[in-house]
Amino acid sequence: MISRLSIIFMALSLALALYGWISTPADVQIAIQFAADGTPQKYTNPWPGFFIIPAIQAGVMVLLWGFRFVEPRRANLEASREGVRPMITATHGLITFTQLMIVLAGKGWVTLSAHWSIAAAGVLFVVLGNYMPKIRSNFLAGIRTPWTLSSDVVWQKTHRFGGIIFMLAGLATFAGAVLDFGANPLIVMLVSVGVAALAPVAYSYMVWRQESES
Repeated sequence: MISRLSIIFMALSLALALYGWISTPADVQIAIQFAADGTPQKYTNPWPGFFIIPAIQAGVMVLLWGFRFVEPRRANLEASREGVRPMITATHGLITFTQLMIVLAGKGWVTLSAHWSIAAAGVLFVVLGNYMPKIRSNFLAGIRTPWTLSSDVVWQKTHRFGGIIFMLAGLATFAGAVLDFGANPLIVMLVSVGVAALAPVAYSYMVWRQESES
């Protein structure tokens, strides 16, 4: 499930962490959490500040590697490589981009704003939605509800619907971050994600009811 590109992204995050740690004085505070307007809300020292993200990526890789051995529908998960692998890779790409921005901000070379991270998240949602229909029924990845897991037909229909909703949510999130139309981009993202999370669940139940009654 883990592509070579994901490993490259992780290596880049680690290289950036090492560079930031070595080249930044120990008493410099690194911003790691920001408000919607880009105002830093939480600081930490260079050691944890620069290495948090590589640690998260390493943990995710270990978990994904281990989950494949306990997945009840392992054959379906293996058959979902064309969908799951690009989704994991895109997620690692976003995390590495975040690491890059943290290091650049720690060096004082850029001024961070929540808009860039929200816009990047919007792009990620579009990628996830695009590959979602290629995932087969499993307990690790995808829209896992009691109704999708009980029927391959419900799973397939829900993931086609969910893919469209995720892409629309991604476009709305991206637009909210890069276009100035008076709406708080964080609120736009939260609403979009909420709709993308809940709508497929409700849709899966409706499809399951239809399938059960037919």
